[in-house]
Amino acid sequence: MKFKGLLCCLVLFSPLLNAFEQAYAPIKAGKATILIPIELIPENIVRLSTKRTGDVSQLAWTPVSGADYYVVEHYQGGQWKTVNDKVLTSFTSTAQMGPFRVKSCHRYGCSPWQQNAVTVDADLEVQAFYATSSQVEAGEVFQLHWSQSGATAISVTKSANQNTGPALTMKSPSFRSLSQSINYVTKYTLTAYGFGGQRIQREVVVSPLAEVRAIEQALPSNYPQPLRELGLDVIERTIVEHNGSLYFATHDDKLFRYKSQVTHSAQGEKDITWQKEWALSTTGVVANAPVFNDGFAYFTVSMMGEKGKACKVDVNQPGTLDCSNQFDSNAIAAPMLVDKAQLNAAASSQSESSFFNSVSEANEILVNGLYVFQRNGTIKVLDTNNLRTELKTYIMPAQVKNVLTKPLLIGSVELVRAAEQSTQLAKHVTKAVNTAGSGPQLIYREGNKLLGIAFPKSAPQSESVTQRMSRMLGLEAVPSTSQDSQTMQVVWEAEL
Repeated sequence: MKFKGLLCCLVLFSPLLNAFEQAYAPIKAGKATILIPIELIPENIVRLSTKRTGDVSQLAWTPVSGADYYVVEHYQGGQWKTVNDKVLTSFTSTAQMGPFRVKSCHRYGCSPWQQNAVTVDADLEVQAFYATSSQVEAGEVFQLHWSQSGATAISVTKSANQNTGPALTMKSPSFRSLSQSINYVTKYTLTAYGFGGQRIQREVVVSPLAEVRAIEQALPSNYPQPLRELGLDVIERTIVEHNGSLYFATHDDKLFRYKSQVTHSAQGEKDITWQKEWALSTTGVVANAPVFNDGFAYFTVSMMGEKGKACKVDVNQPGTLDCSNQFDSNAIAAPMLVDKAQLNAAASSQSESSFFNSVSEANEILVNGLYVFQRNGTIKVLDTNNLRTELKTYIMPAQVKNVLTKPLLIGSVELVRAAEQSTQLAKHVTKAVNTAGSGPQLIYREGNKLLGIAFPKSAPQSESVTQRMSRMLGLEAVPSTSQDSQTMQVVWEAEL
């Protein structure tokens, strides 16, 4: 006789107080149904994270689907003692020091204990969330990548064709990438969870190449929502204000400049409207905020096939883009403009800042130009007058795994401004710079660490006579003759 049936549960209440209920599976045998007792417990908790803040221990763990509550214990005096036997969230706090363990429970039983706790010291932050390309062939496999710190759990959802579902269910934050394929315009939402219920979300949109993308209009609101009513799929990290105009990029390979107009009603209320000044096609995704100098906006572009470029545009007379040669890696981070005259001027005006104590030596080592940070760690120094001319090439040290954000140059006003906003950054950088000696350095954050990365102390190769004459006469630049690439070194590290 063959038994067939769909697993479900028949509840028989136990007369014992606080005892679990017995779960049964109905099995059909012909016309009869036999109830067989089964064990039914929640899934195991994937990861337990702890963090000590003052006199309080913060605990958080990956949520379990189907769990009704959690039990938390701590180890003291040679035995496990209950901290809370009915936590209804996936986080809690206690004055106890630990070690800790936690298990998930529902009416039929509890999972095994999870007591391999991971200590988390960093604040919750998502540094980047992006796709290898914003437009792919239907059915083509692509990668989603993200970089975060301080998370206790990670999840990714996807929304397409008016349906929303999980792309990655609750996982350990050690997951850093996800393979996907699509047939419709799809919005992916990354959620990073922290202690005390804290969470941060980032979004990215990927569309099939052949599909015309339709962006939903924002719902009316009593609160001002700049750019939301424009019907544009704005990449948030690209938004920057410069000389009264707002610049930003979209996932459909465009760069925009908008001007805000403020009108006042009779009741004294402000009404902000946005007027488009220009839009440019960028032949790839601009994943960073442009930088500005002498009337030009400089930015990097990431294209399909792990390729990239650096481009510039006259912000007042936009025409076709002036771009560099193609790189063999994406360029996610914003470029950096180095002008030694500006470094000297900044050092003169803020000589009391230790962040400017290496300017004289920087003048001997650094090259004026646009420093482009490729994701694979290659740094190209380009001539700002002709981006197709490469002046120098550096390689980031092995400690830097994936360049997603723009480093800060010691001696730059940007570093001083960042330090003014973060006393922790200022303290670490001041101490490290004072003990690491002079010389131009980049400050880069890799996970929970600040890295001081020194430029090699060798004189840069001068521009050839042929290159200089071609540039002065406005002729097409000859191929770059920059010297061989030089590998940079980490000269100090600091924990955040």
